[in-house]
Amino acid sequence: MPTSRCALPASDVGGWRLLDLQAQFPELTMSMICENDLEVDRSDDLDIGIVWQPPRNPDLIVAKLATLHFMPFASRAYVKEYGVPSSAEEMLEHRFIEQIAPGIKSGLLDQLVGTDRPSGFLPIRTNSSLAIFWAVANGAGIAFMPAYAAALVKKLVPIDLPFQIKFDIFYYYHPEARTAPAIVAGIEWLRRAFDPGAFPWFRPEFVHP
Repeated sequence: MPTSRCALPASDVGGWRLLDLQAQFPELTMSMICENDLEVDRSDDLDIGIVWQPPRNPDLIVAKLATLHFMPFASRAYVKEYGVPSSAEEMLEHRFIEQIAPGIKSGLLDQLVGTDRPSGFLPIRTNSSLAIFWAVANGAGIAFMPAYAAALVKKLVPIDLPFQIKFDIFYYYHPEARTAPAIVAGIEWLRRAFDPGAFPWFRPEFVHP
């Protein structure tokens, strides 16, 4: 049974398209490792890696995969009960869910709303993007999420604020594995999953969901 080892910076980066790969290669076992810590180099243990910044190993084949745009989201139930902020200042009147982990730029929140925050502003702080996803979907508060989240769950509502956040993501693999069928299949799947032509959220410019 062929196996491919792939590392993702978070479970919401590509994991939602795994069924496409499984349908194409039903005998393939995809071993996924979710890792946000930019200081951890797993390239020696992986077949394919997806990272927020290019790895330092000069022997790897590296290419830009896509641009991820982040914007605030809330559930429809939250919006119905509390409304939505229209500025960074008004965000302080709401509940915000924060992702904090090595490699996550948590300081961005300080830049947006400052450090003097009212009680209850941060009901949840977690290192799990999946926990944030479900917390927001169930009305716990507002969080920055990838713009494509609106296409995954209809109960999520994008919040229009005068700013968005974007990061480029890259993929890499070892040159000696470039002809391995499982690796070739994995790379082709990645390119399809993040094709900016089919999915405009991955374009360099922001496209509202």
